[in-house]
Amino acid sequence: MTPQEAIDRAVSLTCWSGDVTAAPLVGGITNHNILVHDQGKKYVVRLGQDIPERMVMRWNELAISRAAQASGVAPAVVHSEPAVMVLEYIDSTPLAEADLNDAATLGCVVDLIKRAHVRIPNHLRGPVLSFSVFHILRDYAATLRELRSEHQARLGGLLEHAAV
Repeated sequence: MTPQEAIDRAVSLTCWSGDVTAAPLVGGITNHNILVHDQGKKYVVRLGQDIPERMVMRWNELAISRAAQASGVAPAVVHSEPAVMVLEYIDSTPLAEADLNDAATLGCVVDLIKRAHVRIPNHLRGPVLSFSVFHILRDYAATLRELRSEHQARLGGLLEHAAV
């Protein structure tokens, strides 16, 4: 999907109540993110298909996002349909690595992570998948070996480094 196709798809959603404007957001490794303005409010539209070989399942992202919203640690999901999730936009500034050198900021981040890990499971509904970055890395390495990747020789060292 091109950036323009993603914008066109985002503005065509039936959840809007007025004339909307849209622009792409940076980021989104496995999806397109579009910032949409509708009736004086901002929303993020996430567009993306399932990618089983990367263990990306959009239905799972939706379930986790709804539980995170109910837990008070994430924006509201305002609309969803297959391959589409619309979230309230949070106006903010991303943290940089250097920001975590400030003890107060680091404390807030640690508290947020703790709240997310403690509260979100209490709000999960229906089937959900466990997400383990270590499992995903091992699976990627196995896939690269099966495909006889030119990077096979490096995999052992990379997996060892990732396990630290």
